[in-house]
Amino acid sequence: MRLLGGGVPFKSEVDAPEMGSRSKCEYERNLAQQAKARLKELLLAGVPWIDDSGSRDRTSSDRPLINIYLNDGREVGQVLISEGLAKRWNPKQRIDWCRSQVL
Repeated sequence: MRLLGGGVPFKSEVDAPEMGSRSKCEYERNLAQQAKARLKELLLAGVPWIDDSGSRDRTSSDRPLINIYLNDGREVGQVLISEGLAKRWNPKQRIDWCRSQVL
């Protein structure tokens, strides 16, 4: 799945750090693990509401583009962004998680 963020169909607004071999540095791998753990925690806190846009991303994995809302109405991608575990995605800018780490 790819989180759309903010309820905007056809436009992903959430960029999370990559895991495993796709990450560029140890900082990115660690942040990705934290984001994954936090996502799991949020989803286990109650039954989320999933809004499927019906669209797929344009990658080879053909992931569905969705929004996940928590019981309190917050959108999961926006929660991760507010907690520093994801960033707003911009199609014209690639995020370098390794350079953006706080030293």
